[in-house]
Amino acid sequence: MKKNGSDETVCRAFVIDVYKVSAKRVRVVQMKILQNSLFEEKRGGHGKQKKVENSVWQMAMEHLRGIPHCGSHYTFHTNWLYFDNPDLMNKGLYGMFQEYYEEHNGKPLTMAYKTYFKFYRKTNYAVRRPKTDVCYFCTECEKILENYPNHPCLHKKKAER
Repeated sequence: MKKNGSDETVCRAFVIDVYKVSAKRVRVVQMKILQNSLFEEKRGGHGKQKKVENSVWQMAMEHLRGIPHCGSHYTFHTNWLYFDNPDLMNKGLYGMFQEYYEEHNGKPLTMAYKTYFKFYRKTNYAVRRPKTDVCYFCTECEKILENYPNHPCLHKKKAER
């Protein structure tokens, strides 16, 4: 350590204990000082990531909207949309989007499946319907309303709210 411009010897264990750092951190700092190299930030600079353009995301949403889908009646999130084709899976969606992209742009899609999947998970689309799409009470209420149209079945009105 330097004290008043002159070098001062300090116990390594004391420095580690006072500054709450590891022995490796002290060694790295000592080596940097001895080599007279700069302390520079090297995190996050790998440069391998490519930024996906907004037009690609817009095209992906357009593609999802073009696939036949419908909403669900009995889910907690009422804005979920389920694809009509029960055999459709995530990899299939990605393959369909690759074809869609190539048809519209004339060049192959360079986006990885993982990137597309992260985008897809943020949308309100789902490949599979929930296990129970309609509750038992709703079905019963519909039958009552078929026979007695003026029956005050409030369950449907509560579900809509």
